[in-house]
Amino acid sequence: VLIIEKELSDILGNEPFYFRAKEVCSLGNSLIKKISIHGKDGPVELIRDEHQNWLLVKPEQHDADDSAVSDYLSELEYFRATGIRRGNNSIGKQSATIKLTGQDDKIVERMVFGDVPEDGVGRWLRTANSNVVFRVSEADYMKVVSGPDRFMDRHLLNFNRNNLKMLRVEVSDKS
Repeated sequence: VLIIEKELSDILGNEPFYFRAKEVCSLGNSLIKKISIHGKDGPVELIRDEHQNWLLVKPEQHDADDSAVSDYLSELEYFRATGIRRGNNSIGKQSATIKLTGQDDKIVERMVFGDVPEDGVGRWLRTANSNVVFRVSEADYMKVVSGPDRFMDRHLLNFNRNNLKMLRVEVSDKS
C-alpha cells in the first residue's frame, strides 16, 4: 500500500508529459526494406537490395553507405519527444514526411512533421502509430530530414579484403 499525503495533481502538476514515454518511433525488430524522406531537399528514397545492401534510388541512383543508413535508422529508433500538444491535434503546414517500409511492403512507421510551434521552439510531429502530436527539437528534426548527401557511399575502392591475393601500389614521381 502506498500512501500519498498530497493531492495527485500537486505531485503531477500540469505536466503529465513528464511521466509519458518519450520515444516517437518504434521499429522493434522490423527489418526495414525502404526509407522515403520528403523534405526541403526534395524526395530521398533508399531501398535494400536482395544482398541486403542499401541503394539510393532518389533523387538519383547511387550506392548508399550502409553504415550511414544504419546510423540513420538508429537515430530514428532513439528519436525523443520534448513535449506534446494538448487540446489541438493539428501539426499545421506539413514540412516533411518520413516513411519506413518493412519486408512485407507494409508501412512500419510514418512520421509527418509540421510547423514550428507558436513559441518558436522545435517542430510538431505526428506518427502513424499514435494519435498524439509530439514536439521535437529543431536540431533533431534537421538530422532526420536529411538530403541525399548523408547516404551516398564515398568509398574510393570497393573490394572484399578476404578475396584479395595481392595489392600493388605504384607511385609516380611526376608532378
